[in-house]
Amino acid sequence: MITTLIIDGYQTCIKTGEDDLAKAMKKAYEEISPNTTLPPFFLFLEAYQQVVVEIESEADAKTDADSKKIITDKVIRSRDINDKEIKDAETIITKAILIDERVLLEKTFEKMNVKIPKEIINELADRKWTVFSENVSLYPDVLVGLRELFQRYNLILCVDGCEKYEQQVMDKLSLTPFFDRIITTDKIGLSKENPSAWNVILKELCCRKEEVLVLDDRPKVLLAAEVAGLRTVRVRRGKYRYLENITPPDLEVDSLLQCTAASQFFSNQLTNFLNNAKIKSNIINKRIIKEKIIKRI
Repeated sequence: MITTLIIDGYQTCIKTGEDDLAKAMKKAYEEISPNTTLPPFFLFLEAYQQVVVEIESEADAKTDADSKKIITDKVIRSRDINDKEIKDAETIITKAILIDERVLLEKTFEKMNVKIPKEIINELADRKWTVFSENVSLYPDVLVGLRELFQRYNLILCVDGCEKYEQQVMDKLSLTPFFDRIITTDKIGLSKENPSAWNVILKELCCRKEEVLVLDDRPKVLLAAEVAGLRTVRVRRGKYRYLENITPPDLEVDSLLQCTAASQFFSNQLTNFLNNAKIKSNIINKRIIKEKIIKRI
C-alpha cells in the first residue's frame, strides 16, 4: 500500500524558467556591486562557470556533455551579458546545486585572485536566492493538488540543492506546511540522479520500497529511482517536458491533480499482486501435498 509520496520541488511544483538561476545571480551581483569592490560581472560569470565544472570533475559527477562546457576560449569584450550568454551559463550553474553557494563564490574569487570579505560573499549568496525565490511561482494545480494528497499520504519534498536556500524558496511560496519532511541532497551527499541516493532516502524515512511513490520531472532522476526498485510517476512539464524517457516510468501525468489517481492505481496494483501471490502460493502448496500423497501411494 502506498503511504508516502516523494515529490520533486522544481517543475513538479515550482514553475521556473530556463535561466532563472543565472538571472538571479546577475541581479544580486549588480545590486551589491556599487557598494563593494566586486570585479565586473562578465569576468565573474566566466570564472564561476569554470569553478563549477572543475568541482564537478573532481567529484566525478555524471553530467551531460553540454553541461560540462567551459567558456575559457570565449572572449567577452562587453560588460553586458546578453540573454543567450545567460542561458549558456544556466546549463552549468544549475549543476552546482549540490554545492554550498558560499563555497562556490569563495572559489570563484580565489580563481580571479580577488580578495572579497566573507560577509560580502554571504550577502551575495543570500541575495541570489532571495531574488530567485521572488521570481518563481507555483503551477496553478499545485496548492489544490497538495491539499488533496496531504490528506491521504505522507508527503516528502526531495530537492537537489542546499537546505538553507531551498527552505527559503519553500517558505516564500508557502509550500512548507504541506510536507512532513524536506530532504535536500546536500545533506545526504548524493544527487537524486544516483540510485544510491534513494537507498539513503528510504533509510532516512524508515520506509519500505513498496510504500513509496516517486514523482519527478527529470528522466535521469526517475531512472535512478527505478534502478533502486521504486515505482515512479513522471510529471511531464517544465523545461524537461520534451526530454525523452531513458526508460519508461510506471505512469506519466501532467499535473499534481492526477497524482491521487496514480497513487491509488499503484495501491490497487500491489493489492492484486499480493492476492495473486497468495493464490499462487496456495496452488503450489496443494501441488506439493498432492505429489507427496502420490509418492506414498
